[in-house]
Amino acid sequence: MLSGSYAGKSVSKGLQMLCLNNISENVVKSLWELDAIGIVDNDASPVADKVMAKFEESTTFQRGRYEVNLPWKENQKGSLMDNKGNAFTPCLEDWQGTLS
Repeated sequence: MLSGSYAGKSVSKGLQMLCLNNISENVVKSLWELDAIGIVDNDASPVADKVMAKFEESTTFQRGRYEVNLPWKENQKGSLMDNKGNAFTPCLEDWQGTLS
């Protein structure tokens, strides 16, 4: 791979060259590891520990597949609004329109 500026079009005359010879598969794999680019798993958060514990306790294997409950904030499950009427009304109007 060669990269640089076009001669005469730029003041910079920099040129970079990357040669790959006899690089082991492990070295190439390590380039794709997340921690190589600064992404690390930070398990120090007590909130993350609580969420992970809840996830692990709610995960089950039934009928040949995994089932996981939806995550809810503490005491917020009942506060989710129901829009069944808003969704049902257009369907009912369309159905009634087909009858007339």
